[in-house]
Amino acid sequence: MTIISVSIDPETLTEADEAVKALGLGSRSDVFRKGVKSFVSELKRAERIPENANGVLIAIHEESREDEITEIKHRFEDVITMQTHTKLDARHCLEIFVLKGDGKKIGALASALNSNRHVKYAKLVVP
Repeated sequence: MTIISVSIDPETLTEADEAVKALGLGSRSDVFRKGVKSFVSELKRAERIPENANGVLIAIHEESREDEITEIKHRFEDVITMQTHTKLDARHCLEIFVLKGDGKKIGALASALNSNRHVKYAKLVVP
């Protein structure tokens, strides 16, 4: 197996250690391997959306970077039929999008949010 070096903040390290215990895993490496596999699986799923699709996208992002998220939202207005924005706390916001239209654009929206480093969580659900 290849060994890589990763820099993470103390909060993420604590969460990784808690996940090791909660999931009964052998090491931090197991947590990061599972995390990468899950993330890649989500990206692949976004590439296989039907041509005409409906879906829901949930995202949690840093409130201080609202302008970046708004810029992304404006690029995909043609597939967003409804959107709800809620402040979760002083630092984070929750966005819920109801989506309909071109599957490639829906996948591109999910990818754009997932690839933004200020988005802490993004999950696309397409039936």
